[in-house]
Amino acid sequence: MHLPGHLAQILGDVMEDEFVRLLGKLGYRVVKRRHTHPSIDVISDFPRKPLDGSQGAPLRPPWFAPAGRTAFSVKEGSLRAKHVTELRRSCSSARRSHDPLLKRISGGVLATNEVLPLSKIDKIRGAGVYCWDMRRLLFYSAKARIVNMVGEKAGLIEYPLNLFEEASCLLRVSGPSGSRLDCNIFLDDHRRDLGAEDVSDLLREAHRIALAPVARNLPSPITATLSLHVLGTVDPDLARNSYDEFRRDTSSHRRIGFLDSSCFRVYQYGPAAWSSLL
Repeated sequence: MHLPGHLAQILGDVMEDEFVRLLGKLGYRVVKRRHTHPSIDVISDFPRKPLDGSQGAPLRPPWFAPAGRTAFSVKEGSLRAKHVTELRRSCSSARRSHDPLLKRISGGVLATNEVLPLSKIDKIRGAGVYCWDMRRLLFYSAKARIVNMVGEKAGLIEYPLNLFEEASCLLRVSGPSGSRLDCNIFLDDHRRDLGAEDVSDLLREAHRIALAPVARNLPSPITATLSLHVLGTVDPDLARNSYDEFRRDTSSHRRIGFLDSSCFRVYQYGPAAWSSLL
């Protein structure tokens, strides 16, 4: 039988191991684990080239995260104010260090398996570090699962969507002879409540920046499937209405056929973070 302290250590180790797996699938490269002085669970870079050595554009780093080398603190269980203070101090201490590994750390992220009030996430950000709660971890895990679909990695590109700095789309060419485009739009803002016009703008932007340029180099006919992942909230019915209007406007996308709105999947992680797993 495990003692309570021993069990807590086991749970913490498991969470940290799985978190490191997630970082790798998102495109991070772990350079050090369990650094003691200062105390940092994981130190990671975000390389400019794909980790698997393949050619082409890499994934984009998460929007809600520091740019550059990042110190991650992984907390299984209740997140406390002292955890924020400790990570902030560890980052400050690292930047003052003469150790090249540490002095390049640009900021920190607290990862917790709690679902936190949005006000607490904002308060932590105001204190100088980022916080990925369970909603955001599931949001990033959904992205990681799409990225790592077995046998289909080669045809994947991530595009930034300029109208929304926190948005991107993952586009994969699939199907027989490249006959299908799978497009997943991700909006990484826990405060964003999307309206119908916002969804229309995202769809048009994804088409302009990603779908149309790729379609020009593929044989016809081409079918596209779209999904929308919103870290905040969006009304699914309004989103599907916007999708239907976009789909019917064939003058703007003659080379691409879009499936019926029943195939347009909408996930909102604010109220139902688990929905993308169903």
